[in-house]
Amino acid sequence: MNGEELLARNRSLRPRQARWLDVSLQSTILEVFEPWAAEEIVYAWLWKDLARIDWTNGMLGSRPSDFESLI
Repeated sequence: MNGEELLARNRSLRPRQARWLDVSLQSTILEVFEPWAAEEIVYAWLWKDLARIDWTNGMLGSRPSDFESLI
């Protein structure tokens, strides 16, 4: 299913929300075997989505230098 088909399907399933529903397809290699890797991926996805609706300022910050100490 391509992005246009997915968008049409989502809008047909939720007609009341159809005017603001959108679809974004991405692919990446999930490197989830490092501590906190999944969280970093999710924060990046969330930041990108929030940036699309102008709810962010600047860029997503980098991992704190003492990140490994949180393990």
